[in-house]
Amino acid sequence: VTLWILGAAFTVISSNITLKRQIDELLKKKYSGAQGSTRPDLLLNESLVGEFLLIEFKRPSHPLSYVDYQQATRYRNELGGYSAKPIKILVIGGRIDSFPTRDMEPGVSCLLFTDIISTARRQIEWQLQRAPNYACTLQG
Repeated sequence: VTLWILGAAFTVISSNITLKRQIDELLKKKYSGAQGSTRPDLLLNESLVGEFLLIEFKRPSHPLSYVDYQQATRYRNELGGYSAKPIKILVIGGRIDSFPTRDMEPGVSCLLFTDIISTARRQIEWQLQRAPNYACTLQG
């Protein structure tokens, strides 16, 4: 996973391992729930404020649905019982179908691959436009 595309503040804690293993190994707690064998796609830690970001990736061809929303919030509910840190959710997919865009639980959002790519492109273009001027400033 190329994390810079999502922001510089995030570092990977775990990727595609079971909830039970995440809780046992990363949070140092004993898991006792019914969802232990499920696997969130990615769990990131935001080092600046100590909150977690749980990312659920779907295929670019996958239309985000209410079922995807429920899946991600279920993962957060399971993890939340083992940590006092806030857990934000980001569901990423190809387009929106029945994914709720209003009246969501706090800290839940979705992004489309096209939005992520266009934002990353703008960031790179901005950096490239300023790089020659910055290099001249350092030399002079």
